[in-house]
Amino acid sequence: MHDYEITYLADPTLDEAKKDTLDESIDKIVNDIGGEISYTSPSDTPGSRRRLNFPIADQRVAWMRVMQIQLDPAKINDLQTTIKKHADILRLTVLQTPRRQEVSAAIFDAPEKPSVSPESAQAVKPSGKKVTMAEVEEKIEEALEEEVK
Repeated sequence: MHDYEITYLADPTLDEAKKDTLDESIDKIVNDIGGEISYTSPSDTPGSRRRLNFPIADQRVAWMRVMQIQLDPAKINDLQTTIKKHADILRLTVLQTPRRQEVSAAIFDAPEKPSVSPESAQAVKPSGKKVTMAEVEEKIEEALEEEVK
């Protein structure tokens, strides 16, 4: 089984109840084909209704939902064609995503180690000699004269 991310845009004229019904039917399609849903974006957040940069099917706004699923690669085409048959789906994108490594919670709780060793911190310290602006300008003039030659 591979990991996939499904993003779809639904018709903005759907009210909340019809949109929830559409979401449930797509979840059922994924489960019936043999997929496992690991994440779905919450549909009640303000960000689930998106303004589109260009019109799709004469719509400037759409409901957006993102799902992360695990599915057999041989069945992904069946899933795409079944979802695209819905009249309320404006656009569908299916991406294969790499499997993420599981990380233990101990890594997040561990204190960070300093990225600079004490020896290198001492080597970076500037010398005690003060430099005036006149000396800096003089060095710049010399460098420019050498570059011109």
